[in-house]
Parts: sequence; structure tokens; C-alpha cells
Amino acid sequence: MNRKKKICIGIIIFLTFVILGNLIIFFTKKDIKVAENQENQLQEENIATENSINNVIDENTITQNEVTENNTITESQDTMADSNVNNTKKVTVESTPKVAQNSKSQVAVVPKKETATETQVAEKQETQENKQEKTKEESSLQVSQTNVEKYVRNDSMISRIKQVIQNNETQDMKTFGYNIVIDSSIKNQTNQFTFTESRVINAIRLKFGTIRIYAEDYYYNGQLIMTECYIL
Repeated sequence: MNRKKKICIGIIIFLTFVILGNLIIFFTKKDIKVAENQENQLQEENIATENSINNVIDENTITQNEVTENNTITESQDTMADSNVNNTKKVTVESTPKVAQNSKSQVAVVPKKETATETQVAEKQETQENKQEKTKEESSLQVSQTNVEKYVRNDSMISRIKQVIQNNETQDMKTFGYNIVIDSSIKNQTNQFTFTESRVINAIRLKFGTIRIYAEDYYYNGQLIMTECYIL
């Protein structure tokens, strides 16, 4: 039994060594592959940077060539312009006395009457335009002022209606009490009437509690047409 145990223990130890060795080999291979990949990436990045640097150098050389070409073109243009300027100077110097002679003979005197008539015509046109604008404004004002209706509150008439009601209290008003309120909204709830004491008395015959009154003047085109009274 001891021999079997020893043999088993030896086998187990051997297998553990084998397994450990395989694991070590496996991880070392992985590390080697990772290092190789990193080196390849570094090489590719170095190549890309070198290519970009070469492209920049090529672009700079192209721009320098273009600048030199432009400079040569501008220099040639400047020389041509200088030659043209010299030629024009000669021509103008030779032709100046002739022009001076001709200018003396060709001087035209503008008559004063023509300029005066032109200014007068312009002034007449301006005055006519101003008159037309004024007439248009006046006509528009006249149109706006026609058919104008206006309603103005009449406080004096309201106080008169209130006084008539207080002087002619009905039996219901005395027994149940009443309160006079000025309310413009009753225009849309009842009919208007022209003021007389009898009409106010007839309007309050069956009234008590809150009695609402209102009065206003009706103007048409600036003229007073009538005073409208309301009781509700």
C-alpha cells in the first residue's frame, strides 16, 4: 500500500509540473504576441507620421513655387505698367497745348434765364405736390369726421333721475328697502327713454331692492341728438 501511495503521489506531482509548465509556456507566448502587435502598431504609426511630414513638405514646396511664379508675374506687370505710364506721359505732354487752345475756343456760357426757368418749374411742381397732399389730407379728415357716433355719460341727468326716485318712493320701496346703483351695462338689457318725471315714476312703480340707472348723451357728427335714460 505504501508503494501505491508513493506512486500515486509521484504521478500527481509529475502532472502538476507538466500543467504548470504548459501554463507558463502559454502565457509567455501570449506576452510575445502582444509585444509583437505593439511593435507593429508603432511601426505603422511611424510610417503614417513620415508620410504626413512628406505631404506637408510637398505642399510647402508647391506654395513656394506658386509664390515665386506670382512674384514674377507681378514684376512683369509692374514693368509693363511703368512703360505704359511713361508712354501716356509723353502723349499727354504733347497734346496739352492743343487741348488748352481748344478749351479757350470751346468754352460755352450758360444763359442765366434758362437756369432761372428750371428752378421756377421745380418750385411750381413742389408747390403743386404740396397742394395735392394737403387736399388729400383734408379730404381724408372730412371723410373720417362724417358719420361719427359718440356716447358720453351724463352725470347731471343721472342725478336728476336719482332725485326723482328718492322723491317718489313706492310702498314696496319703503317696506322692503331699495338701493340706487349707476350701471352702464343695463343699456344692453332694457330700452332707453327720454327724461320726464312721469316716465321715471312709471318705471319704478313695482321696484324695490337694487334699482339700476344710467344716462348718456348721443352725438352724431359732433351734434347732440338726444339724452338716453335707462332704469332697470
